[in-house]
Amino acid sequence: METTTLQQAILYLAMELSNSKWKLFFSNGEKIRSKTISARDIDGLGKEIQAAKQRLKISEDAPVISCYEAGRDGFWIHRHLTAIGVDNLVVDAGSIEVDRRMRRAKTDRIDGKLISP
Repeated sequence: METTTLQQAILYLAMELSNSKWKLFFSNGEKIRSKTISARDIDGLGKEIQAAKQRLKISEDAPVISCYEAGRDGFWIHRHLTAIGVDNLVVDAGSIEVDRRMRRAKTDRIDGKLISP
């Protein structure tokens, strides 16, 4: 009989925010899981954090570290995340390093993976 043990690890969360939807990228440092929820769906965000912990085999009480690009939504998301115990960092979009010599597509998926661990 195979048993699964929950890792005492950290759940990393990177968010790409738009006016209609939020793309969430979760990682345990090895695997990446992505989900899309409606913009400003705070209940859905909480449910997806818990689902990611289960899916990535991280204990329910493990810390969550998140980041997102500063933008139209401002800092209310940061205040909410810190209120629920998430260690959050708001980053300037210009601070995400890209190779400027190459032509590069600008997509939420690419940016989300760049700011994930």
